Amino acid sequence: VSADRALRGDLEDRADALEALLVHEREATDAYLLTERVRSDDDVSNRDDFLGMVAHDVRNLLNLVMLGLETIQPPQRKKPPAYVSAGKVRIQRYVARMNRLIGDLVDVTSIDAGKLAVEPVEADAAALMAEATTTFQPAAREKGISLSAEIPEGAMLAVFDHDRMLQVFANLLANAIRFTPSGGLIAVRVERIRGALRFCVSDSGAGIPAAKLEAIFERFWQVGKDDRGGMGLGLYISKCIVEAHRGRIWAESKPGKGSELYFTLPIPSSRRRRSRGK
Repeated sequence: VSADRALRGDLEDRADALEALLVHEREATDAYLLTERVRSDDDVSNRDDFLGMVAHDVRNLLNLVMLGLETIQPPQRKKPPAYVSAGKVRIQRYVARMNRLIGDLVDVTSIDAGKLAVEPVEADAAALMAEATTTFQPAAREKGISLSAEIPEGAMLAVFDHDRMLQVFANLLANAIRFTPSGGLIAVRVERIRGALRFCVSDSGAGIPAAKLEAIFERFWQVGKDDRGGMGLGLYISKCIVEAHRGRIWAESKPGKGSELYFTLPIPSSRRRRSRGK
């Protein structure tokens, strides 16, 4: 009996020592993880600050390039040779693309930090759609694509950040132009649904396989390994912008029959109540 008591006491002492050790290890691990988290947060903050400064400086240089282009004039105001005009257009296009890439990187950083700036106000979504379509008419025309918009009469009020939603339209239209062959069709339309406006950008391109309809909205998604059209951020950023507006974005497609990309925007609550009462 005394031996059993001694053994039991020894086991209890060991259990107490193990429990105390576990408590100490847990406290040490928690302290280590907290230190690493603070260090990681500092690293991310420094990265974001650095990226912001670089983006600002690079954009300033790009603006100087554009300003320099505007000052290039032939002597005695003669019409410049065709190759000079074509060269200026190419440089402008490259500068615009670099600006978009910089903007995408800054936006992704803001999304990761939970700081994507969105300031929704009540405005006319039909006017926004018309502005986006008009902006991309030259690019569509240059590729031999017909770009049309079904713009309803009168205002279609919704709650959105104008610049951010123009960015969404730009990403959807740029993708549609990129994947639609010469002679193809792109159409933009909007309709009222319950509590929201639903927009659609459709094209007559090759379409998207069913297995990739959700993947196209992932970060860095590319059509293929040899795709060099961008970093694969446009649709991902568009998804984040639409969701920040409490909307939804998705794609529908049948291979060989084109694609339709949809997104929704909420309508003002006062109009929602009036529409229910009718």
